[in-house]
Amino acid sequence: MLARNFFQSCKSLLWGLRQLFIAAQPETSILFFFIVFQGLIPAFSLYAIQGIIRWISDSTTFPFLFVTLWGGVFLADIVLTPVIAVVRLHLNEKMLSHCNILLMEKANTIQGLEPFENSKFYDEIQFLKNESSRRPLNFVYVLTGFIKEGVALLSVLIVLSSLGWWIPVLMLIASLPHAFSTLWFENHSWDQMLFRSPESRKLAWISSISLDDRLAKEVRLFGFGDFLTKRYRELAQTMHQALSKERWKKSAFSVFLSSLTVLGNIL
Repeated sequence: MLARNFFQSCKSLLWGLRQLFIAAQPETSILFFFIVFQGLIPAFSLYAIQGIIRWISDSTTFPFLFVTLWGGVFLADIVLTPVIAVVRLHLNEKMLSHCNILLMEKANTIQGLEPFENSKFYDEIQFLKNESSRRPLNFVYVLTGFIKEGVALLSVLIVLSSLGWWIPVLMLIASLPHAFSTLWFENHSWDQMLFRSPESRKLAWISSISLDDRLAKEVRLFGFGDFLTKRYRELAQTMHQALSKERWKKSAFSVFLSSLTVLGNIL
């Protein structure tokens, strides 16, 4: 089960990467280059600081190379942060348009109205329509963040290997529980949102009745306002309680796994 979910996640990741390059190849290439370079900055900084500390302890020739390297990477990090933000915004806009076009093209291939009369199919369609405005953007941020942190982790481990080959190996192993907990929590959060889609759609429908100008006369004429408000409050509370219980349970397990990573790094 775990292996199947892992391979499915890898398949989805590769599909998402392919869509990024289709939607905006120049922005994606530039962004990945900057992200990888930014991920190397902690290792370069650590290496430069090591040289400066050796100079302080040994009082040898002033380390111009290490001071220049440290200042250079510090400046690069300051410059790259706003540049990456702008490139990522451009990529987000193109990726959002691309995903919406994919949904529209897929909808055009559906023949007849029978699929829309299937409640499960309709719930998935509504879920995709609602999530298409932000999920592609989340994917870009999560992916670039993962690449940056991954490069930073590996490069710092390489620098630390000068102290002993076993140090980076143990730190890499220690980082696995946190990585697994993050992936597991995000995966369950997505499934939970999809599972709760009918309830969410019902809540959205009730609230839309009260705010629909075409139904304003009927709502006020028959005094449905208080009834709709009460019904919405009851459904929202029931849904919130169910989701809250599940989320706290999953959060506790995620914190436990991440704590193993902290303990491993301390050791």
